[in-house]
Amino acid sequence: MGESRFPVWPTVVVAIGGVALHTVEIARGSDGPVDLISILFFIYGLLPYGVALVVVQAGETFAFPAFVGSFGGLALDLFFYYDVFLHPASSTAALVMLFAPLVCIAFGVVPGMLLGYLAERLYRRLGQDRR
Repeated sequence: MGESRFPVWPTVVVAIGGVALHTVEIARGSDGPVDLISILFFIYGLLPYGVALVVVQAGETFAFPAFVGSFGGLALDLFFYYDVFLHPASSTAALVMLFAPLVCIAFGVVPGMLLGYLAERLYRRLGQDRR
């Protein structure tokens, strides 16, 4: 059991970054006071990070895959933020935000976790070959 494991805190830091990003989205996207719909969209936007945090709690074996998955989700979230708030291509660009959390899970978090898992297995296999 002497091999070092990937720590949990990087996944938590990425999740905090996601919370910060969605806080900015709510602040920029609402014209008036924050209402129930805004709060529900905020919680909905945090789904990808919730998935990653649940996986990281499954055990230290999943810490690196959860980090890579949460980072993939944050990368897609940042892309959607740019596409909707900073450089909208059309008046319907905000509709992307309805599907962004599901897209982040399907194309960021899950593939990221798979890549992280495979990379960690390869790293460990290469480390065992050197002994």
